[in-house]
Amino acid sequence: MNSRNVAGMTPGVATEALKRRLDSPTPIKTFMISDNQILLCYERFAIFCDRFANMASPLVVNFLCKIKNAVVVYPNLVTFSPELVEVRRLDKECLLKQVITGKDIRLVDDWDKQIMIAMAHPKHPDRQLILELVNNEFDYDDDNSSLAGL
Repeated sequence: MNSRNVAGMTPGVATEALKRRLDSPTPIKTFMISDNQILLCYERFAIFCDRFANMASPLVVNFLCKIKNAVVVYPNLVTFSPELVEVRRLDKECLLKQVITGKDIRLVDDWDKQIMIAMAHPKHPDRQLILELVNNEFDYDDDNSSLAGL
C-alpha cells in the first residue's frame, strides 16, 4: 500500500518530516472533500487537513511518480504525471485502484465529471491518443485476488 500512517509521531515531528519532503510549499492542487476536510496534493504526496490547515488525518498518500496535476471526481482522486495516471479511492484511505502508463501523458479537460487525457501513441510516434476516463459504477473489491497487495 502506498499510504503511510504518521500517527506514531508527535504532531511537530510529523509536520517537520513532511516539510522536508516538500519541493515547494504550495500544493499543486487543493480539494474540498467535505465541509471540514481539505486534500492538499503536492508533487510526491497528499495529506488531509481540516479547514484551519491542521492535519486532519495521520494518513499520508505517497504517489508512485512526481505528479503534475490532480483531479477529484468523487470518490476518486486521479493524479497525472508524464509517465502514468494513478486512480485512488478517497473513501477507502486513498487505496490505489488503477494505474495507466504511457508517454507524454497530460490532462486535457476535467469538466462535468469527464476526464480527458492525451498521450503519445505507442505505435506511431508522430500521433497522439485522446482518451476519456469513465467511472466504473460496478467497482468490486476482491480481497482474494493475487494482485490485492499491489
